[in-house]
Amino acid sequence: MIVFSDRYAWDEVETLAVVDDNHLPCLSIPKSSGSPYAAEAIDAFIVALPEKVYYPADAVDRLAPALLKLGPAIGLPPTNDIIIRYFITTGSSYRHFAREHASEFDPKLLQYIMTLPYAQFIWVVEFSTEEQWTNARVEARAVIDATASLREPMPLWLFHSRDGASTARRLARPLPEWVA
Repeated sequence: MIVFSDRYAWDEVETLAVVDDNHLPCLSIPKSSGSPYAAEAIDAFIVALPEKVYYPADAVDRLAPALLKLGPAIGLPPTNDIIIRYFITTGSSYRHFAREHASEFDPKLLQYIMTLPYAQFIWVVEFSTEEQWTNARVEARAVIDATASLREPMPLWLFHSRDGASTARRLARPLPEWVA
């Protein structure tokens, strides 16, 4: 049995920059109490997402730990020392990131990333061990279609680590040989 900790990038945050009409233009607040205005006291917040984003953050929050079960298939070591971070971006920004960090990707995977037909908006889920996190390294990434409906059984497009990758059945495109 693999045990995963529910540890997210949020656990590593010490302060948060917020926009508050009472403190213009913005305010840096501590994460934990000890001050009358702390991030842990926030009950709700509003994030404006683009009109075409249908797959919400709370669905990604539920899906991210489940993706760790795919880890052994692509070479991700089973561990309870995983930190999860996710964010929304555009397909073109993800390609730009991959191009700028080409040395971190296998050339065949990089070519695949460059030619993958992304939706306009994607969620990227990153998995790092604590040691990798402190060294600004990522062990694996999952790319999720942010324009998918909540009724979509698996909005995952691509899940890759340094050692392998997997695509969802929703893509009719095979992976390069080294990751198949």
